Amino acid sequence: MKVTFFICLSLALLAVTTVNSKGHITRPSFDEFLCVLDDNIDWMGPNLFNGADPELIASSLTMAADLSELSQVLYMEGEQEKLFIAALDAISNGDKKALVDMGMPAKSWHKVHSTFQRLLGSGFQV
Repeated sequence: MKVTFFICLSLALLAVTTVNSKGHITRPSFDEFLCVLDDNIDWMGPNLFNGADPELIASSLTMAADLSELSQVLYMEGEQEKLFIAALDAISNGDKKALVDMGMPAKSWHKVHSTFQRLLGSGFQV
């Protein structure tokens, strides 16, 4: 647990939003997604990702071009897709309360917000 905390803290401190040649924000790495999932799997796993393994979710978020591809890999159902879209909308609008209402611990807001904001800025299509 301590090792994971220090790895996540190190990634958070070193995370720099960079822009690629297409002008998109660089997508978070596998490790960055995994750090967010480690703290949030209790609500994200069943609500958004069909209870998939955190490593599969992190890998899929790193590589999927859009929601359709993500949904196929994680076997997301219609309701989970709707909740994922609602979560991304809440993140885009800075609506912490909407995610807390979905089960996110309030203390997770900054990490969840910054990581998924970068996903959206990287060109991920909903």
